[in-house]
Amino acid sequence: MADLGTITAGPQWSDVGIASGRGSTLAISLAEEADSTAVWECRVTARTQHGSFFVGKFLTTSPVRGDVAARLVAICYFPGALSWLTSWRLRSGGAADSAAEATLAVEDCSGTTPGVTPITPGMGPLGARAFGYFPLITAVPVAIAPAGALMMNVNGQMIAAEVIGTTFYVLLFDQLLAPVAGNVPIWSKHMSRPAAATAVTDTSQYDYNGGALGRPIQFTLWAAACPAANVYAVGAVGTFTATTELVLP
Repeated sequence: MADLGTITAGPQWSDVGIASGRGSTLAISLAEEADSTAVWECRVTARTQHGSFFVGKFLTTSPVRGDVAARLVAICYFPGALSWLTSWRLRSGGAADSAAEATLAVEDCSGTTPGVTPITPGMGPLGARAFGYFPLITAVPVAIAPAGALMMNVNGQMIAAEVIGTTFYVLLFDQLLAPVAGNVPIWSKHMSRPAAATAVTDTSQYDYNGGALGRPIQFTLWAAACPAANVYAVGAVGTFTATTELVLP
């Protein structure tokens, strides 16, 4: 069973649902202009005999960022689902008159993990990617990825001229504003240089991997350094580099 609906730009949500027919698995497809820059946010809800439940949400990759114009964008699985509702809004890019056609198809089967699994089949498994390099001055946290991006990898090293014996933590934050004292990072890594030429160092490099599907950036990805591991604190630290691999919204 399948259903089709139009989603449009603007502050309002556009709903596309499939109201009848039992189906635990939902396939969501999207068709838009090949030169579209629109990034759509989709929220998915399943109705069961016990009520309606939020299943998950995802952001699409626009055709100009490497996805094709008509494509499968997500697979959703909720055991016992009787009907489905998707709610859409324009998250970024696009124009005031941007529109797209969303198609929902359901089957009473499995085939993916419970929840929402985004799919971007354009250029490789995760669409077009971008790389960025930042030599960071760590007295001030630096924004290294925008909201809506999928962060695939961040890696770097201490600046080569750093003072022997330096030790600090690299921290990554996903938040709207720059980190301040007391903010908790999403990840941190200890870095140091030997106190003497023959001493053993912890590491002068770091690497964060966002996994096969990437880590969605909800607000802004910030990189910073400080003397503490699990909370941002002001203190004397060294400088480091950051190279990002992103799927841009």
